[in-house]
Amino acid sequence: MILVKPIKNQILFILAAFISLSAFAQPDGAKIFKQNCTACHVIGETKLIGPGLKGVTEKRNKEWLKKWINNS
Repeated sequence: MILVKPIKNQILFILAAFISLSAFAQPDGAKIFKQNCTACHVIGETKLIGPGLKGVTEKRNKEWLKKWINNS
């Protein structure tokens, strides 16, 4: 006989723990932008050191932007 209920409970516990932890792992994008990007960029057309970021999602796709940001 296989004990289905204890295994099911363990799976649910692990899944719930994973979901809870992943919620805490999500960084606050505005905070990260302020700490790491605003010295060179603004959300607008104005160029500081780097270009303004207005319309950047129209010029580049999401995957390109992720790679660029992670490698900068």
